[in-house]
Amino acid sequence: MTIPQYVNQIAWEQEIPITTVYLTKSTNTCNEKAALLREMRPEEGWKGERVIKAVYGLVDWDPVLFIMPELRQRIKGQRRTVSGGVLRKRRKRLRPGRLDSKVVQDVFAYAGLEYVDPRPFIGLECIPDSMERGTCTPFISETEMKRLNDFHYRPIKGIFIHDKPNLDGNQSNLDNLVVDISIGGKGEEAHKTSLHLSYGAIYQILRTQFGEKVHKIPFWN
Repeated sequence: MTIPQYVNQIAWEQEIPITTVYLTKSTNTCNEKAALLREMRPEEGWKGERVIKAVYGLVDWDPVLFIMPELRQRIKGQRRTVSGGVLRKRRKRLRPGRLDSKVVQDVFAYAGLEYVDPRPFIGLECIPDSMERGTCTPFISETEMKRLNDFHYRPIKGIFIHDKPNLDGNQSNLDNLVVDISIGGKGEEAHKTSLHLSYGAIYQILRTQFGEKVHKIPFWN
């Protein structure tokens, strides 16, 4: 287990249920993991939105962490028939799930943080040393909060959690649903191990540990 000790301590003190889940095979993406969980636990109705990603990046060379459900981009539009075929016109690409300058401007304004260039940089260089692509966890260590990795020595400027109260237009609150997160670490076993806890508990634990550096706000309206 590579999850920092503070996670178990706070979970115990605040009576937050956390379960370790061992997958039947390794996964690299949220959608792969959701598909595997549907196979393993068909009665639990696993969707991509219940698999949570931790995206480490830079804004103005300051490390930041974005935590959010897997939100696929979809294309909407009207169809029309042309020469016996069907074409889609007036295509509109929905942007939920995309981290861009607008998201940075909104979350930094909410947190009262300053910036010069709002364009986020997301790359392998931003991943903490204790993790790798496909195992990134929201539960960053105390050391990595002070120094992200051997490339970037600045402390984490902010942790931002997407506040998504409703799923699929109904009144199902994501905060109260059990979600899947990675545990960090490297190697095949890290890709096959998850933690299950409520989405709201992620904010609860991080806010307890890191205080005002943790913010919960809708990334997309």
